[in-house]
Amino acid sequence: MPADVGFDTIAAVQRLRDAGIEQAHAEAITASIHVDVTGGVATKADLELSKIELERQIEKAKFDLTWRLIAAIGVINAIFLALSRYLPPPG
Repeated sequence: MPADVGFDTIAAVQRLRDAGIEQAHAEAITASIHVDVTGGVATKADLELSKIELERQIEKAKFDLTWRLIAAIGVINAIFLALSRYLPPPG
């Protein structure tokens, strides 16, 4: 059943009662079915929170990678500077 379709628990209990099942049992069966049908479904709010969290993590990763790249460029420049001072000039 699609997540956006409601589950009418009152109607389900009534159908079970009409079939001869006691009220308490009909309610328990309906509650169990309701949990199984809707229990693992993400709501729009859940998806929006996930989207916001994912965007935050992407921004953090971009920030971290930018600074790692800057640090790597600095290390490479330091290595070339050291090599230029200690190696004899070409020619």
